[in-house]
Amino acid sequence: MRTLVGAIVALGLAVGLTGPLATAQAAPTAPTAASAAAAPDCTAEQAALDQAKADKRTTKQKLRKAKKALRKAKRALRAAKAQHRTAKVTKLQKKVKRLKKKVRRLKAQLRARRAAVAAAQADLDACLASDPDTTTDSPIQELCDNGVPQEVCDALGEEAGGTPDDVTIDELCTAVPEAQPLCDAFAGGTPDPSALEDALTTVLTALGLEDLLGGDPPTVQTLCDNGIPQEVCDGLAGAGGGGLPEDMSLDALCTAVPEAQPLCDAFAGGTPDPTDLLDVVTTVLTALGLEDLLGGDPPTVQTLCDNGIPQEVCDGLAGAGGGGLPEDMSLDALCTAVPEAQPLCDAFAGGTPDPSTLTDAVTTVLTALGLQDLFGGGDLPPVQTLCDNGIPQEVCDGLAGLASGSPAPEDLSLDAFCTQVPEAQPLCDAFAGGTPNPLTLLAVVTGVLTDLGLEDLLGGGLPFPRQVA
Repeated sequence: MRTLVGAIVALGLAVGLTGPLATAQAAPTAPTAASAAAAPDCTAEQAALDQAKADKRTTKQKLRKAKKALRKAKRALRAAKAQHRTAKVTKLQKKVKRLKKKVRRLKAQLRARRAAVAAAQADLDACLASDPDTTTDSPIQELCDNGVPQEVCDALGEEAGGTPDDVTIDELCTAVPEAQPLCDAFAGGTPDPSALEDALTTVLTALGLEDLLGGDPPTVQTLCDNGIPQEVCDGLAGAGGGGLPEDMSLDALCTAVPEAQPLCDAFAGGTPDPTDLLDVVTTVLTALGLEDLLGGDPPTVQTLCDNGIPQEVCDGLAGAGGGGLPEDMSLDALCTAVPEAQPLCDAFAGGTPDPSTLTDAVTTVLTALGLQDLFGGGDLPPVQTLCDNGIPQEVCDGLAGLASGSPAPEDLSLDAFCTQVPEAQPLCDAFAGGTPNPLTLLAVVTGVLTDLGLEDLLGGGLPFPRQVA
């Protein structure tokens, strides 16, 4: 019963409870000058919130600078590779690696700063809600004006022999002794949402009105229905005592695992937006030592091309999402800016999809956006595409050297290469329907190099591309 109440009352009362009683808590509707004069002193809490926000702004500025430096280093690295300046490439690769690590660290720090702001805001809200002069002579209707289902107030007013606008909470308890837990909850001032939930649950159950609350409370599975990887829900359900995540309510999880309370707080006002949800999940998993379940930073547009999709697709999608580098744009941001891209976010909701599923999702999205020419059509991509998908760079350089004029691998299309070097035709066939999956590409490249007598370019065998590993 408490679980059922938690969904509705927490949804209403934490939106409203800033609400039934947070009208009496944070912003009393001016019942008397005396209660206004008794407003709590929350100077320290406000100062803490201001400082947390300032820290968050500082971290965001540092992250912005680090991302800018990383983009600059990546551009320099691409230019150095194109010029075959080996020493500079090595130096820039180290710099890019160092800056990536810095960006990851700052992203984690920013998530912590956001959590600190949320905690400071909660402390301030709790302070503002601590008006000791709140009484129970407010009409029952005030509860429903601030989030409790209207049918609950109507039924309580009817039990007291009137309407919710005419009967006060004190009068309800006098007329209906079963409602006394509600008045007891208000005896020391406005109760916190949890205490009010308990009181309402007790009263409605005693009156046989528990069905009025209705609705199902959110479960652990709700997280993964909103974009969090499935392994996170499975791990949290295991931490909460085992069982399926769809069978464990968030209330039950937070009761069994107090570290998960930020999740229940996040859902108190309804389903949070994806960015806020990710921040809260990250905070909870870190507190539980389960941060590895998230698998690092959320996927970016570049993740598609790290898993076999041609680079021009990622560049095109990043442009459609507002511009910028694909490695700097999260898939969530893309799907928010471009609703037609939602199939991509759905495909990654349970982790990185298999190549076939990813290809289908990309094809659907590009077709919806009128960008289908970027993928699986038109001229074949350049030889460099092989090495953009996990093949060692010396292979692309060696293959380009076989063509007339020895052009750079990024300037030599596979079409032109296969025309000049017939033994390479299996490569063109493999790319005819789009970028092949990493295992297929690995096998085709090995066969072509063997036919050309260039197996020495493998250097002891091709390493598995990282996406296969």
